[in-house]
Amino acid sequence: MTLMEAVVALLILALVGVGCLELTQGASNLEYSATQWNAAISAAESRMAQVTSNAAGATETSLRVKTAVRAEVVRDADTQVTREPWRSGLDLISVSVPVANGKRYVLRRLVPAQVVRSASAAR
Repeated sequence: MTLMEAVVALLILALVGVGCLELTQGASNLEYSATQWNAAISAAESRMAQVTSNAAGATETSLRVKTAVRAEVVRDADTQVTREPWRSGLDLISVSVPVANGKRYVLRRLVPAQVVRSASAAR
């Protein structure tokens, strides 16, 4: 084997090594992003369950009623929960949770209007 063949072989080996490192970095970035989205989905589903089941976190003191728009807004840090009338007998609940890079995960669910409003009326 000549010196030129050895240099070419080392160059090819180096290019393959750099390619593998870039793939590893990309996989790591994807895993981090997936972890962030998973945490946001979990927080949104948890908050949605609190609001729809009238849990302790959804008390009237944590709700600010906008009478002009007939919507309720709940803020836990940067998490936003809104409830708006959608159609007769139904309310649209939206839970918005921040994710990395300024993005937000929004979970929306239609619930009977009586289920959510009874929490405000009962307290």
